[in-house]
Amino acid sequence: MDKVVNYCVNKKKGLIIEDLSFEQEFSYGKKRNRKLSNFKTSALDLLELKCIKRGVTIRKVHPAYTSLIGKYKYLRLYNLSTHILASYVIA
Repeated sequence: MDKVVNYCVNKKKGLIIEDLSFEQEFSYGKKRNRKLSNFKTSALDLLELKCIKRGVTIRKVHPAYTSLIGKYKYLRLYNLSTHILASYVIA
């Protein structure tokens, strides 16, 4: 994490991350709700805290459809996994 924050400071760039708040008004089902409640967001919270302390701007982006957009827009050009292509869309 320190490498990411240092890179942003040295390049004078901000950081964009997915907004992973799972607060919904409806239930996904027993098994999925358990997975969501056990999801560790502490690493992202720590990253956000380090960015704030070092003066790096951080922006949260809603991750909806980023994998699909990446797949249809960039797959033929780069031939990468959908997860990497989703990060291209977010950036």
